[in-house]
Amino acid sequence: MRRFTDIDIEQLAKDMEICDRVFVYGTLQKGHSNHSLLSTSDRLGSTQTIEPFVLGDIGFPYAFLRTKVPEEYNHLLFPVKGEVYKLDGLHTFEGLDMLEGYPSHYNRRMVTTKLGVPAWMYMQDDWGTAEYCSACHLKEGVWQWAK
Repeated sequence: MRRFTDIDIEQLAKDMEICDRVFVYGTLQKGHSNHSLLSTSDRLGSTQTIEPFVLGDIGFPYAFLRTKVPEEYNHLLFPVKGEVYKLDGLHTFEGLDMLEGYPSHYNRRMVTTKLGVPAWMYMQDDWGTAEYCSACHLKEGVWQWAK
């Protein structure tokens, strides 16, 4: 069984060649507790996802992809507000995967943002964890996590 710390560096390098940007919407944002991981990466700006997600809060946010959300909760699908960073290197990308527990806890997929650039985004695939979530805040039709 793969542990959080078992990072496949070769695959990570391939993923970084595909895209060297990350979209963050929680504790990795500027001013939040885990932002130091991105402190040497370039912040490209605040933005939101094009694709809608359900966002929940368990002390940190979970974004649930449309395909993971049961149909009766489709009314909760909205874009997510966050920030895009250009990663400064493989070490930072590895640190993000470790923090997010990829792929055992969060999954990582490409999303397109309103900045017009694709970026990696960490999201939760297990809808069962939604029962532990509190609601996040909707503002002008966009999910915001405000811890």
